[in-house]
Amino acid sequence: MKRCWACSYASMEMRIAFPALLERFPGLRVSPWAEVRAFQMVYGPASLPVAW
Repeated sequence: MKRCWACSYASMEMRIAFPALLERFPGLRVSPWAEVRAFQMVYGPASLPVAW
């Protein structure tokens, strides 16, 4: 089964970026008034409001 190179790149980016972001901003969290909309199975949410 073939996979798009961008899929592998995005997966690697998320494994590296999210832990680094949370390490840099330990108080970062999803905003309590956030409305996560436009969720699509492939593309994910259009936006994710955060607070710290």
